[in-house]
Amino acid sequence: MTHLDPQLGASDDDFFTYDSLLDATEAARRAILEKCQESLVLACPSSVNIKERDAAPALAYYAASLKDMLGFDFQEALQVTAVHLESGRVTVRRAITKKDRPPLPPSTDDEDPGDAYTCETEGFDMRPPLQLDWNKGGSYLVTLLLRDKTSQRVTVRLDKGPGAFKDPEVAAFLESLQPPPAPVFPALPEEDDPEALPRYQAGELSPELPSEAGIALTAQRVAVARAGQRLPVHGSWRLPITAKNRVPAPDTEPPKDATWTELPEYGEPRPAAIVPISLVIIGTELAGPFKLDLRVPSYDALGPEATEASGSFTVDLLPNLPVPQTYFLYAFSGEQMAGPVTLATVAEGDLP
Repeated sequence: MTHLDPQLGASDDDFFTYDSLLDATEAARRAILEKCQESLVLACPSSVNIKERDAAPALAYYAASLKDMLGFDFQEALQVTAVHLESGRVTVRRAITKKDRPPLPPSTDDEDPGDAYTCETEGFDMRPPLQLDWNKGGSYLVTLLLRDKTSQRVTVRLDKGPGAFKDPEVAAFLESLQPPPAPVFPALPEEDDPEALPRYQAGELSPELPSEAGIALTAQRVAVARAGQRLPVHGSWRLPITAKNRVPAPDTEPPKDATWTELPEYGEPRPAAIVPISLVIIGTELAGPFKLDLRVPSYDALGPEATEASGSFTVDLLPNLPVPQTYFLYAFSGEQMAGPVTLATVAEGDLP
């Protein structure tokens, strides 16, 4: 089944058949508009055979009041993000790179459109913006972002079809050669200053540690965009870990056939695990998107059977915010997502 409303009865193959897709699209538009509420919906196949197909089609639906939609450039603002679940890599790009039509122009009269709702629909191929791996395939957790609106999250599996042979011994062999995790990033400051950033210990502004898998974020709401200023973002996290996240003992030797030759420098105190978290930032005028890939340490005492770790971070986001405007901040790691958190920068020249 596709990720449209179940009553539509569409199959994955319908996304590759024009007439079937047209029928499903119109049915989805009607179902979304009947709810008369602002919503962002992603529709795409749950599985794509990369031996038979050369694209991963998707549909984005955005329903909003006609009043809000007038003058809003949906194509310009729509972003698509995906987490490659096998590697943890996060990709985010504009979903629509070629503008097929202008946004609805602002009204030139004083007539109030009232409570009428409309639904914009855009089709796009997920393969180019998300850099989908058409050689190895894998599972991607896909989400649409539209300023502070998010779609439902959809897992899309790329594979070579049910008849493809998979050798479990090869998979196990390659897994055994995984390199150790890369060191913490951004790196800890060299100076011994408790106010220096980044920090990877909980502070008084850190949000409460999630009781189950998840990420919690807080941020300074407004900062002046000038030299010497900072815009701190505070995060606390509890996330699943596997062997590839664990920091090896200092005397660990690479296995035979490994492509890595020595361990990275992890610093002191030595973390028990390092986990990737990607901060994704969407602007209200210059949409971006902008991304900061963190590698955050956990200093938990992890036993050999531990399947999750926790930690905290504080980073300065200001260098990643190119122009003064309002931004929406998200965090992604594996199947976990947090946000949006609203923050803004103002130009020094706009100060009274």
